[in-house]
Amino acid sequence: MKTYMKLPGQSSFTLVDQKTNYATFTGDVNAGNIGYIKWGLYVVPPNNSRTVYHDNIRIINLNHPPIDAGLIWGNSIPDANPAYLDGPYTIASNITTPTSYNNTTHVYQHPNIKYVASQNIVYSNSIGPAPDPNDNVVGTPWSDFSRETLSASGVSAGSPGPSARYLLTGWANAPSAGTASPFDPTEYYEFHLEPQNGYYFNFGDVKFTVLRGNTTHPNQFVLRSSADNFTSNISAPISITGTTTPTVISFDASALYNINNAVTFRLYAYGATATSGSMLVGVNDFQVNGQVLPNP
Repeated sequence: MKTYMKLPGQSSFTLVDQKTNYATFTGDVNAGNIGYIKWGLYVVPPNNSRTVYHDNIRIINLNHPPIDAGLIWGNSIPDANPAYLDGPYTIASNITTPTSYNNTTHVYQHPNIKYVASQNIVYSNSIGPAPDPNDNVVGTPWSDFSRETLSASGVSAGSPGPSARYLLTGWANAPSAGTASPFDPTEYYEFHLEPQNGYYFNFGDVKFTVLRGNTTHPNQFVLRSSADNFTSNISAPISITGTTTPTVISFDASALYNINNAVTFRLYAYGATATSGSMLVGVNDFQVNGQVLPNP
C-alpha cells in the first residue's frame, strides 16, 4: 500500500507512506468472517477541516496471496501433423513442468486446468481402428481448426506429416492483384481449455510459433476468444515477414480475467497476395500464460 500526498504550493505528489504485504484482515471468509476496506483522514486539532482526494486506488487479490503469472498450457506439438486427426487434438504424453518446458518436444498443462483424455481419435489413414468421427470422445484441453474451410497439408510416404507442427491449407487467395485477402471469420486454428471446478483464469500473453508457405501466403494474424463470441480482436493484429522459418508472435490477453468457465481462442490468418494456388499456414507450438487461481 502506497500513499502519496501533495500539499498546497507543491507541484507534484510525493510518497509519504508505504506498506508491503500489510495484513489488515486475518479472518476466515469460509467460516463467515467478513471485512471491509476503509480509508480515513485523521488530523489534529480535530476541528480543522480537510479535503482529501483519492485517485488510483486498487484492491488486488484480497483472499489470496499474490501469485506470479506463468505458463498455463504449452504444447510443442511433438506428434505428426494433428490436422490429419479425425477430431480435436489432446495430448497426454511428454508432460513436463513449466520450468523445463521447451517449444520443441514438450507439453505442459497446469494442474488446475481440467484434463480429460480423448478417445478413438485417430489419423485419417488409420486402419485399426478406422477413422470414425462419430465414435470420438473429445478430450480437454484441445486444439483444432475450422474443418469446414481448411484441411491438413503435408502427407509424406503414406503417413501424416510433417511432424512437430500443424500445417493447414485452404486459406483464401487474394481477390485480385494488388488486393490482399481480407480477414475471414471462418478460417482459423482454435485452442480450448477450462479451469478445474473452483478455479478461474487471469490470462496473460498467448504465444504462437507460426510459418507460411512463401511471401505471397497469409502474413496477418489476429486472436479472438469465446469470451465475447469471437467478436473483437485480442490486442492488435500482427504481421510477419518470415516464410518457412518459424516466427514467434504474441498477443496480450490480460483483458481476460476472472474467467471461471471454458475458453476457446481462435487464431486467424489472412493477407495473402497470391490470387491462385494453395495457401499454407502452420503452427509449430503455442503457449498460454497467466494464472489459474482458486475462487474467492
